[in-house]
Amino acid sequence: MRVVKEANVRRNEILDVAERLFGTKGFDGTSTTDILNEIGIARGTLYYHFKSKEDILDAMIERMTGSLVAKASEIAGKKDVPVLQRLTQMMLALNVNNDLGHEIMEQVHKPQNALMHQKMQERLLAGVNPIVTSLIEEGIAQGICQTDHPAEVAEMTMLYSSTVFDDLAGYSGEERQRKISAFIYNLERLLGMERNSLREVILPIFRYDMLEEMTSFFENRLMGYDEHMITTIEGSAEFYKFTAEQLPTAEYCTILDLGCGTGLELEEYLVLNPSANITGIDLSKGMLSALKNKFPNKTLNLICGSYFDIPFGNEQFDAAVSVESLHHFSSEQKQSLYKRLFDSLKVYGYFILTDYFAESEVLEQEYFENLRQLKLEQGISDNRFYHYDTPLTIGHEMEILKAVGFSRCEILKNWGATYTIKANKFPFNEQSFKA
Repeated sequence: MRVVKEANVRRNEILDVAERLFGTKGFDGTSTTDILNEIGIARGTLYYHFKSKEDILDAMIERMTGSLVAKASEIAGKKDVPVLQRLTQMMLALNVNNDLGHEIMEQVHKPQNALMHQKMQERLLAGVNPIVTSLIEEGIAQGICQTDHPAEVAEMTMLYSSTVFDDLAGYSGEERQRKISAFIYNLERLLGMERNSLREVILPIFRYDMLEEMTSFFENRLMGYDEHMITTIEGSAEFYKFTAEQLPTAEYCTILDLGCGTGLELEEYLVLNPSANITGIDLSKGMLSALKNKFPNKTLNLICGSYFDIPFGNEQFDAAVSVESLHHFSSEQKQSLYKRLFDSLKVYGYFILTDYFAESEVLEQEYFENLRQLKLEQGISDNRFYHYDTPLTIGHEMEILKAVGFSRCEILKNWGATYTIKANKFPFNEQSFKA
């Protein structure tokens, strides 16, 4: 029996499905037939509500931006809240990366979906600019801001913040911190404010979404993960291959990969040594599934779980490797992990670590203090892992490796703040094994 729905219900149903399909397949990769098949309606019903796929896109963007503009207006109207806090809250509300979901924002930022991105930005600016202008005028009246052009500054502020939010999605750690500091400095100059007057109220914008549970973080970013890692991290086009080249080339050797993810280093390594026996550990089922699909004819021992909990055994592996995974953990956590890793290696075994490190002890301490504050602010008291970068200095990392028994630790190469370290279980030459 045919189900008849009210026009606005059916219209929103079409938009819901289109939003999901545009987010997973892209605007150009989604056809009206895809939308029809997903909902189970006739083509005539679709065209009753929308003239074309572009019309659906316009309505979808109108709905998205309309919701964001309504939030901005509500925030601006809270006159009992100081003006700078309202401006901060508005920027957070308008951060579409937070509000619209990872999948669709991944698609919005791709070159083939430039039209979607442009339309979203235009609609958002048109609705929000008068609201931001009114806030800046309040700031001028209170002596907080100094500018003769509030409307133009409002537009520049929103364009700049939108660009920064888009840009920050591709950065982490020290690079992210530098960009945040530059944003605050430039925004203060744009608004005619005293130096550091915005820092305390602006930082929560960037902190708010940082503490995502580790497994969820990586599951939510599976789409486009490989592209992100290869194109946005300094030196990544080289260091995955370089790391692979440091691993044993003997036939049927045993390798443990901590935080193997989608296997970017393993793609390089299995070209060099296709017979190697790989054990990979990762928290994300989706990442492990993507890794398995890359090697359908290769038997891989893939374990979903935390490498802090999973036993490694004693003298099981010829070598261990970890790439861009261990910069989330403290010295104490690493000490126990590295001791078990040391025990799991054969007598001639070694560990190859490629990761990024804090440039100074001051920055290292700052990362851990920021994490402590974030947990306090967000009421987090459990011991689960949350995605927040807390890299140690290269010196502290090597101290821990030596403390658990690795007799020789050496830096092989670096790309900016990313280094490759080799830690030998015992200090003799293993070239005969690699040959």
